Amino acid sequence: MTTIALIEDNEDLRNYTALFLEQNGYTVVQCEDAESYLETNTTVGLFIIDLNLPEMDGYSLVKSIRASDPGAAIIILSARDWDGDIVKGYELGADIYLTKPTNPAVLLSTVRRLTQRHAGLNAEHIGLSVNRVTQVMHFDQASCPISGSELAILYRLSIAGARGLERFEMAEVLNLDLDQGSRKAIDVRIVRLRKKLASLGCAKSTLETMRGYGYRLNLPMRITS
Repeated sequence: MTTIALIEDNEDLRNYTALFLEQNGYTVVQCEDAESYLETNTTVGLFIIDLNLPEMDGYSLVKSIRASDPGAAIIILSARDWDGDIVKGYELGADIYLTKPTNPAVLLSTVRRLTQRHAGLNAEHIGLSVNRVTQVMHFDQASCPISGSELAILYRLSIAGARGLERFEMAEVLNLDLDQGSRKAIDVRIVRLRKKLASLGCAKSTLETMRGYGYRLNLPMRITS
């Protein structure tokens, strides 16, 4: 069963949420702040993060986790219900943004859905997969290595789905400013990714250029570990 990191500074809420999740079969690592989590050495499959944390806030933690682990499953659970906060949470890499108070049944359903997706329980419908530990991409019986930046790009494209990613979003994934130099850097990575996808036998349309917009991944993908 998935191990969950619960980063919440409200002790009562943290204890209650952890107990509820543990009663439903999950192992929960409780952390009162971001620093406490960063000091742990536990392998975590899913994160539940409050935004109003002392010292390092939840936004910064989400960004840090997403940068170091592109395949992580991240839920923001926050009392902030302003649209700007929600948008920022998604832009920094959260998979789901829930507002407090959240019905425990809704939280449990969300956790189950995310763990299923990230564990690849529907792998029979997915031809492309990437191991985030070995950084090896697989399609059918073929495989090839990819770089950390290529993994980040593929993950964000897979999350974006049919909407795709605009060029400025691609630049953010690579921690670049959207200038002429970064455009070239993005183009170089896209060319390399296309060559690697082609070497695996993927169709030319797998990584599509959306003229005047950005790029779209037209093949379901799962991240494994």
